[in-house]
Amino acid sequence: MSLSRMHPDSELQPDDKKSADLHRGSLFLRSLPSSDLRRMESYLELGTFTREEVIQSDGGMIEHIIFPHDVTVSMLCMMAHGASVESATVGSEGYVGVECMLGSSVAICSAVGRQGKASTIALDRILILMDQMPALRAAMLTYAQNYLAMVSRLVACNAIHNLRQRACRRLLLALDQTEQQSVAMTQEELARALGVGRTSVNQACKELREDGLIEYSRGRIQISNVSGMTKAACDCYSYIKRAMLI
Repeated sequence: MSLSRMHPDSELQPDDKKSADLHRGSLFLRSLPSSDLRRMESYLELGTFTREEVIQSDGGMIEHIIFPHDVTVSMLCMMAHGASVESATVGSEGYVGVECMLGSSVAICSAVGRQGKASTIALDRILILMDQMPALRAAMLTYAQNYLAMVSRLVACNAIHNLRQRACRRLLLALDQTEQQSVAMTQEELARALGVGRTSVNQACKELREDGLIEYSRGRIQISNVSGMTKAACDCYSYIKRAMLI
């Protein structure tokens, strides 16, 4: 589904849509100076992703910048034989469309959102605002640099660390990126994110549950012991958390 078909939140009243507070679900947006966010608000739209919604296609033109709220967006590298591997995730701390800060409006990977809210703004509009708002430009550039650090680290992580470590890292980051108490993710979705078979992830999740670290049911994974999960995760978790300022 294209971004233009994101449906507006039906619970919002017309007058409420003019409030910058609606967009504070994005950690990135609320970290901006209040005056900047108020200036942006008339150009921001609040929408809701459906689960597993394709919001950006590999090789497609980027028309909007997307600021997730309570949802993570998986950035997927699509392979010729149809498989996909998650190269990064974007949550409340950042935005989808980093390519535009690197001089291109062509998406280098696909982006798949999970059910939740996000703010969007037209690409041409935010480029104008960045020229007028130095703090916004600095924040956009800082996140782009941090995003590249995450992508580079995940390449090494996927090559070196075992599945248990990577699963813990992925789940912990999802909590940080959404500011939620549990992760809206099935084991099948986790397997795709980690680039492994579902059977392997099922076994890893079973072991984590037996160790008292997680619980899962109905498409959600609850982390029962954050400190225990942090110890079980690879050091990439703490590295990426620092890099992404979350």
